[in-house]
Amino acid sequence: MIIKTKAIILKNIKFGDYDIISKTYTKTNGIQSFIFKGARKPSKKKNKKTLTPLQPLELDFKLNEKQQLRYCKDFKVHQPLLSLLTDLSKQTISIYIADLLNECIKEEQADEELFDFIWHSLHYLNSLEDSVANFHLAFTVKLMSFLGIYPLEDRLAVNKHYDYSVNEWLIEEPPHPNYFSPRQLYIMERLNTLNYNENADVLTNRIDRNNFLLNLLQFYRFQLEGMRTLKSVEVLETVFA
Repeated sequence: MIIKTKAIILKNIKFGDYDIISKTYTKTNGIQSFIFKGARKPSKKKNKKTLTPLQPLELDFKLNEKQQLRYCKDFKVHQPLLSLLTDLSKQTISIYIADLLNECIKEEQADEELFDFIWHSLHYLNSLEDSVANFHLAFTVKLMSFLGIYPLEDRLAVNKHYDYSVNEWLIEEPPHPNYFSPRQLYIMERLNTLNYNENADVLTNRIDRNNFLLNLLQFYRFQLEGMRTLKSVEVLETVFA
């Protein structure tokens, strides 16, 4: 069976002298790994940008349930997201998003709503001309709903803390760092509901951004077993210093 689908590359691994193995998230079949034969040959320089993580692809492949590594019959860039390759801030955010998605999405199962969210978010990032300093925070928060881990109950309750280590809402501040304060819950709600181009004033302080991101990722680790520390966070902190 030949499958035609949209796909987003999450990670590339060099294979042999000229090939690339790409972990991709497809709209029709979830996580799939493809080998692109000869993609690193000097005569195929265009593949260096085409097969970059988070570039949106349209590809054809033969589905064989007995094979874990697929051979791509044909592929093309759906719409090049050029600013993700040339703008340092957007490039850094892209590295972080790819890193995060690699940890969060594991299954060979289609989730069209999740795919469309990622697809449209990347196009939005590419088109933004204003500040993108809060984009990675908004993406991380919005992603929670699609993963089924957004803390819904009493999230708007005034002066309540959410202790995510035990999944409880508390009046008093917990005696450990694994919780969201009332202010952080308010910030989370704003980032979740506002469009990407409307959140520039939600967090304007670098230290607050960094601390909020670290807390979000700690929350993710409590929800998603085996999630590792993201190396890309250090790069984000440096670029947006």
